[in-house]
Amino acid sequence: MRRNGFTLVELLVVIAIIGILVGLLLPAVQAAREAARRTQCFNNEKQLALALHNFHDTYRRFPPILTTGTSGATFSTQHNWITYTLPYIEQTNVWNLVKFPTRPIDDPYYTTSNVDNSALGNSIDQNNLPASQVWVNTFICPSDPVGGIRQPDTLGGRAPTNYVGNQGSDANFTTGNGIFFRNSKMRFADIVDGTSQTYLVGECLRGDFDLNTLRDNYVGVRNVSDARVISTCQTLVPNFSDRGGAWIGGQGLNSTFTTARPPNNPLVDCWGPSFSFTNFVARSFHPGGVNIAMVDGSVRFVPNTIDPVVYLAMGSRAGAEVISDQEQ
Repeated sequence: MRRNGFTLVELLVVIAIIGILVGLLLPAVQAAREAARRTQCFNNEKQLALALHNFHDTYRRFPPILTTGTSGATFSTQHNWITYTLPYIEQTNVWNLVKFPTRPIDDPYYTTSNVDNSALGNSIDQNNLPASQVWVNTFICPSDPVGGIRQPDTLGGRAPTNYVGNQGSDANFTTGNGIFFRNSKMRFADIVDGTSQTYLVGECLRGDFDLNTLRDNYVGVRNVSDARVISTCQTLVPNFSDRGGAWIGGQGLNSTFTTARPPNNPLVDCWGPSFSFTNFVARSFHPGGVNIAMVDGSVRFVPNTIDPVVYLAMGSRAGAEVISDQEQ
C-alpha cells in the first residue's frame, strides 16, 4: 500500500524557505516598530513645543531654568523648563504638587528670597520629591532602551526625561545664545533669526545610573576644567551616567543640549567647571538622527550628517546666519 507524505529532503527545504522568509520579515517588522516609536517621539516634542507656546501666550516669555537669586551663586529655584509645561499637557495634578520658594501665579520666573534647592535632581528632599517621582509619558522617548528606568531609590526615585531645550551653539550655560540657559527668559521678539530657523527642544539619551555599563547607553565626564574644549575630556574616565535623570531638575544635565557638535556625535560629553559650561549634544536611538522641535512649533528629523556649520547656526537665536531651506 502506498502512503502519501513529505520526504525528509522536502521537509528540510520547506523549513529552510520558512527560515529565509522569517529572516527577511523580521527587519521589516523592527523597522515598522521603530517608525512607530519615532512618530510617538515626534508627537511628544510637538506637545512640548505647543505647551511652551501656550506658556509664552500667558506670560509673554518662555519658561526659565535654574533661576539665580540675589546672594552670589545661590540658586532660587532649580526647576527645569519642562516643569512649566505641566499645566499645558494635561498634567495639572502634577503641577499642583510642585513647590516653589514663592509662587506668584503672574510671575513664575524669579524668586530671589527663600532660597530652595529642592528641585535638584541629584539629592533627596521632601519638598519636591512627590512631584518629581510622578512618571509622565510625554517626557519619554520610546526608542531609548533605558527610557523606562527611573533614579535609584537611594537618590530619590525621580522620574526622567528624554527631552532637553536648546541652550545655543556654545557650551556657556550662563550666557547661552539659544532659548534655555541659567536665568533665561526669552521672548519671541528675542529670536531675530526666525522661529522656523531656531531649535527649541531636542532629545537626549538617558543614562542608566550605572558606570559599570560604560557606553551601553550614555556616560559623560563631569567636573572638567573647561567643557568648551571637548578634547579635554576625551582621555578622562567617564564619571556620570545620569543624563536626563530627573525631569524636574534645572541643571544642564537634565535640561539642555548645544549645537556645538552634530547629533549623536561620538565624542563623550563634558560638564564643568561646576554648572558654568555644559557641552551636551542631542542624542537618540532613532537610526540616523534625532527629532528636534523648532521655535515655531514644527518638528523635524535632523540627520547626523547635517552640515555642522548649518547645525551650529540653528542653535543661536540671533546669530544673523544665512541658511537656505535646502541646507536644513
